[in-house]
Amino acid sequence: MFLRRIQSSLTAISNHYIDWTRVGELLQSGTHRYSKEELVPRGMIIGTIATSAFLGSHFNNVKYTRCSSLVVAIAAGVLGFVVSHYLVIRPLINKRKEISAACTKLKNDIEAYATTNNLPFRDALDKTIQKIMRLSLTDEQAGRASQTWGKRLRLLKNLFETLQSNVTDDFWKQETSDIIDALENKEQYNGPSHYKKRNY
Repeated sequence: MFLRRIQSSLTAISNHYIDWTRVGELLQSGTHRYSKEELVPRGMIIGTIATSAFLGSHFNNVKYTRCSSLVVAIAAGVLGFVVSHYLVIRPLINKRKEISAACTKLKNDIEAYATTNNLPFRDALDKTIQKIMRLSLTDEQAGRASQTWGKRLRLLKNLFETLQSNVTDDFWKQETSDIIDALENKEQYNGPSHYKKRNY
C-alpha cells in the first residue's frame, strides 16, 4: 500500500505522462496467458536485464570500480531494466504528450473564443479550465495516466461545444464542480433543460 502511494504520487508529479503504478508490471505474469505481441516487450526487457547483468559482471574491474562483480551485475541489471522499460513505454508517453498538446490547443481556442466574444462569465470559465487541467484519476490502486488525459480532453471538447451552444448564462453561475459534472454528462443540458435558451 505504501509503495502504491509513492507510485501514485510519482504519476501525478510526472503530469501523468508516466504511470508509475505500472512500472514493472510488464514483468508480472501470474496466470495470464499473453499473446505474441505482449510477450515481445517482456522478452526484450528480460533479455536486456540479463545481458546487462552479464556484461557488467564480465567486464567488471574491481581495481577501478572497487565493487564486487555481483554488485556491478545488479547495478547493470537495474540500468538495463530502466532503459528497456523506458523504450517499451515510450510510445505511451508520446501518445499522452500528443493528447496534452491537443488539450493545450483546445484551452487556447476556448480562451480566444471567450476574448473575441467578450463573454461575461469569463471568471467561471477560467476556473473550469484550470480544474479540468488539474483533474486526476490517480488513486492508491492505479495511476490511470491515459484515462486522466483522455478525460481532460473530452471535458475540454464538451466545454468548447457548450460555450458555442445556446445555454443560458445561469449555467455558468453554478459551482465549478457542478459545471464539470454537467460537462461530463453533456446530455443533461444539451437536450431539454432549464439551462437551454428559448427561441421565441
